[in-house]
Amino acid sequence: MASPSVTFPRRDHFDGRTEHPLRPPKPAGCVYARFIPWLSGTLSLHVATLNDLPDIHRWMNNPRVNEFWNEAGSKAAHGRYLERMFADPHTIPLIGRFNARAFSYFEIYWAKEDVIGPFSGAGDYDRGCHVIVGEESCRGKPWFTAWLPSLLHLMFLDDPRTERIVQEPSAAHHRQLGNLQRSGFSHIRTVDLPTKRAAIMSISRQRFFPNRLWHPAADPDRSNS
Repeated sequence: MASPSVTFPRRDHFDGRTEHPLRPPKPAGCVYARFIPWLSGTLSLHVATLNDLPDIHRWMNNPRVNEFWNEAGSKAAHGRYLERMFADPHTIPLIGRFNARAFSYFEIYWAKEDVIGPFSGAGDYDRGCHVIVGEESCRGKPWFTAWLPSLLHLMFLDDPRTERIVQEPSAAHHRQLGNLQRSGFSHIRTVDLPTKRAAIMSISRQRFFPNRLWHPAADPDRSNS
């Protein structure tokens, strides 16, 4: 990580809908980097800025991405979308880079104050993530087994009080569901969220670290993402 993680002091806060711990100020710049042996290069995660808008705009208009994100639109609309993410205290937008080349967009969020909170039984420091792999050349097993464990590793390292990470992919996205389960996630339930029918997936700290899931072993049965 770019700097040693310091646990942010707890101070409970009511945001008008949910009571949760006050969240720390958002970071900036590169927050995580690691060498990926099977790709022979460095994967890094950077806090997104408006300089990343051209890539995000292009990715969100990719039909493969839009099928599940439903955010295709103009560059101005995507700029407003990013501004909302910058202003949202429970979400940090990230750009994934490989050897400095941008290939993905991620959002990590505190799950308790997110729409998924009541459906997942989110604890005070549980987190979640949304993902876009924008570059077609960066899809498939070698890439998936690099960026997903790295993203989870970042969230668990960022605060030692984070016990679980949850996701809410579309229940119709069978390939993603299979990949998550092979990566250590459990399927908790299927629910109707305001925008989709979603599968609630969860992985615990107690499963991630003892099984060394940040560096998955070769698995010939792991399918492409």
